[in-house]
Amino acid sequence: MQCALLYLQDRSRALLETQNLLRTQVPNFTFNLGYSGKFYHTGTLAEDEGDDLLLKYVNEFWWFPHMWSHMQPHLFYNESVLAEQMILNKQFALVSTNWFDSIIKKLT
Repeated sequence: MQCALLYLQDRSRALLETQNLLRTQVPNFTFNLGYSGKFYHTGTLAEDEGDDLLLKYVNEFWWFPHMWSHMQPHLFYNESVLAEQMILNKQFALVSTNWFDSIIKKLT
């Protein structure tokens, strides 16, 4: 997954730890993370493992979709292309949720 940078395992753990620390000061504080499905598992092995660890914590965060390839919506030339990119990302999320659930069960 790519937000601004690919996640390594230590960054994924730090994100969860920081959120928990902030919750001691701000009740129910929750990071809102965006995802672009096209970039899932496109990094190095260490970055891909970071993707997997972040998704192990999937229920700890709030998630919102970006465009499939992280393009800015105002750059699309018509609504159908914009909708197509959003549909791709939604399909990734729906398919991946089942896959991630099965992976998480194996890891725990």
